[in-house]
Amino acid sequence: MIHVSGITKKFQDHAVLDCIDLDLKQGEVKVVIGPSGSGKSTLLKCIGALEPFDNGSVQVGETRIEGPASRSRSGSDQDKLRQIRLSAGMVFQQFHLFPHLTALENIMEAPVQVLKVSKTEAETTAKKLLQQVQLGNRADRYPRQLSGGEQQRVAIARALAMNPKCVLFDEPTSALDPEMVGEVLSVMRELADKGMTLLVATHEMDFAKEVAGEILMLDQGRVVERGTPSMVFGNPSEQRTRRFLHRITHR
Repeated sequence: MIHVSGITKKFQDHAVLDCIDLDLKQGEVKVVIGPSGSGKSTLLKCIGALEPFDNGSVQVGETRIEGPASRSRSGSDQDKLRQIRLSAGMVFQQFHLFPHLTALENIMEAPVQVLKVSKTEAETTAKKLLQQVQLGNRADRYPRQLSGGEQQRVAIARALAMNPKCVLFDEPTSALDPEMVGEVLSVMRELADKGMTLLVATHEMDFAKEVAGEILMLDQGRVVERGTPSMVFGNPSEQRTRRFLHRITHR
């Protein structure tokens, strides 16, 4: 499903990602943890072809792109990047909903404009997805009329409307009030239970323990530890992991 080999990305002389390897099989859930600035968001954006990288390669489904090609303007490389973007749905920290469109219209927009789906078909799918994220009665609401948690659930439905092979979650609850976190995590748990392939960067440790098949701990652009939740949370091998977990569970 996803194969990442030796990804490296630098800003000037600073390595934001330093030779990262990652494999994600169909139906698998992996969670990336680590302090702010460790490279979690950059990793997901590189995998989703939203940000170029310097070296290594990313493969999503059958489409593979190498570092230099991720910056290329050639038609064939742009086609590969587009295919990866269609295969890997992305849910961001901020919701990025169109303020002038209703919840239903936000979900319909990309299938109609990008996939050239008919408006009738897109509307039918959007209504089903709103029901799936428990917002069936919010179809005609504009983003300003929705809570943060509701907006994020619309954003999840929007990503699913493109029928992606996997969904990348970039700290999807970090911009929410604590009371709204649970409703978003509930939708994500349901996706995991249904066998959706998920790669999640998060600070929600209980969620990570519950749904992840593997945990990756990032620090300064490197994977410093990886293993099952019981291994990483119960008996981490690295002092850096122990310090991070202690700090985040006692904040």
